[in-house]
Amino acid sequence: MGIKRKTRNEKVMNYKNRIHLKSIYLKLLLAFGFFILTNCSTDDSRERISVSYAFDTYETVFWSIGQTTAPEVNWQGEVGTFLLKDPVEGLAIDNSTGIISWDKSLGIGSHPISVIAMNPRGSAEVALTIESTLAPSSWRGGQNNNPEESNMILIAANRQLEFFEDGSLQIEILGQEGSEGVGVWSIEDDSIEIHLCTYCPNENPFDIPQSDEHTFYTGKIRTFGTDGASISGKWYIIRFNPDSTTLRGQFVFSVGD
Repeated sequence: MGIKRKTRNEKVMNYKNRIHLKSIYLKLLLAFGFFILTNCSTDDSRERISVSYAFDTYETVFWSIGQTTAPEVNWQGEVGTFLLKDPVEGLAIDNSTGIISWDKSLGIGSHPISVIAMNPRGSAEVALTIESTLAPSSWRGGQNNNPEESNMILIAANRQLEFFEDGSLQIEILGQEGSEGVGVWSIEDDSIEIHLCTYCPNENPFDIPQSDEHTFYTGKIRTFGTDGASISGKWYIIRFNPDSTTLRGQFVFSVGD
């Protein structure tokens, strides 16, 4: 029996058929992959929670109460809950509304926080900052003339101190006419420095640090929960002619109910 051999045309046709089948297979594979990718992307987009607040930073005056606005949130269906990623003393969050509130125990300075919104579909996280500033605020206190004295309870509260947002201040010795004075203040973390003079109401407060024979306070700002807060430390007399810085005593000013 003879063997039937394929003609050249038949070989070419078989080769073309194989190429065609491979092309169809490749197209089907690409179409299936695109279908899976598109559906997965659609599902991810549909299930992604989003949350945002009106501001990235909320400012408040030290030793005061307040709150943020409610955030805008897309739950993608089922309403979820809010929580703070890390607790901060003086800050709380409403688990239902996402409103962040603070009380008088919130420390001075910058407080970065992260809020998490979550439900069974997933979660979203947003970062914001609560900034507690010293000014404007009013404090009552005084100073003594004993560099060795450490008992602040013995200091008479006979002075009124007002801090302003531009870094200036006013001071008055209560009951002493004409004792009004001015000065400047600065803080870093919980440390404070104050340059001031009394009986100098008409001076430029920003010139006081360079003026001869003025008072210099250096101390710490402390919070006692919601009961009150204090600024306390040591005070000096600074002179430029001749240059000298003389420790004179202790000071304490407080705010509270």
